[in-house]
Amino acid sequence: MVLKSGSNQIHGGAYEFVRNQAFDAVNYFNQGQQPFKRNQFGFFFGGPIIKSKTFFFADYQGSRLRESSPFISDIPTMDQRGGDFTALLTGNAFSPCDLAGQAAPAGDPHFDTGTIFDPYTTTSFTCQNIDPSTSQPVSVALRQPLFVSGAGQRD
Repeated sequence: MVLKSGSNQIHGGAYEFVRNQAFDAVNYFNQGQQPFKRNQFGFFFGGPIIKSKTFFFADYQGSRLRESSPFISDIPTMDQRGGDFTALLTGNAFSPCDLAGQAAPAGDPHFDTGTIFDPYTTTSFTCQNIDPSTSQPVSVALRQPLFVSGAGQRD
């Protein structure tokens, strides 16, 4: 609530705030600018009803927003709904024991780059590679894969 003493003169005003796509950057997930128009506008008006005794004041504010928003979502395939995520496997292997310029030996774990891991099963593993800066074996944190590469079955 706003209280203001009246005036024996008529007073008023109008305003508008405009924002549109001409001033916005392109959304990263879109192939161009999307329509966007925002208008906030209003007016206010006041004056005497009975000179020096009774006054009126009125105002109005409106907002108009017109925009489109992209919605990106993955929909699981029927195989994924059944628990088979082998379609995510890429055929490219990696090892957490790889060092720059030094591949992990065959005895160290190797996984497909599309393997899904259980985040609640972190264990420590000592690799066969030796870190040249410390002359010590490399230790890594490993997680259990939820699916064996290529088999699509739970461990």
